[in-house]
Amino acid sequence: MADTLPTSTDPGLLWSKPMERTGVRADPAHCRAPRRRILAAALVFLALGLAWRATVCFVVVPTWEARNNIAAAPDRYPDLARALLERRTLGYGEAGAEPTTLRGPAFPAWLAAGMLLGGQAPAWLGLWASLPGLLAATALGLLLLKWRGW
Repeated sequence: MADTLPTSTDPGLLWSKPMERTGVRADPAHCRAPRRRILAAALVFLALGLAWRATVCFVVVPTWEARNNIAAAPDRYPDLARALLERRTLGYGEAGAEPTTLRGPAFPAWLAAGMLLGGQAPAWLGLWASLPGLLAATALGLLLLKWRGW
């Protein structure tokens, strides 16, 4: 009977995607296994992304900077973060220097939080600076999987 809808005991229904128009809703108990796989995939993605970023921040970039005589922070964002921590102002130079309006406060504030948690080493700050992007990429991947019905 090819024209009948599958029933809840149909084994093919357990593996069908919710986005498909089968006419029968999947039992929530059967959705736990795919959700666990998605969560496991997200954790693996996060771990691999963090390992790759740590390799780049602690090995690749410092080697390249030393080989090419490039400063560790040519944009001086860590200087702004230090000023936020030490003087509570967003500006370059010593105490009493004029605040800057050329740079926004969000990224230096994020770096200042990283300095409080892990120190001021350029490699650590590079890793810290990449965490929001890595978390956003993982969240976007999970949303896309959910949109696709996994």
